[in-house]
Amino acid sequence: MAGIRRVGVVGLGTMGAGITEVVARNGLEVIAVEFDESRARQARESIEGSTQRAVSRGKLDEAERTALLDRIRIGAELDV
Repeated sequence: MAGIRRVGVVGLGTMGAGITEVVARNGLEVIAVEFDESRARQARESIEGSTQRAVSRGKLDEAERTALLDRIRIGAELDV
């Protein structure tokens, strides 16, 4: 696992969005694919909300949150 830098997640329902956030929190780039654009938007909003709550609770600082969100790419096609 030491050589893994990027992870792909297909499907951004509750589980996929959560997996995407956890992987990004651990420093890996995430390419997340959701074919339903509204679900992709909801996943992005969910991750943004969750990480903002983490900042509010002192679990992340704003710079860590920004870096985490920058590691996530969400798209509707496999060539994100």
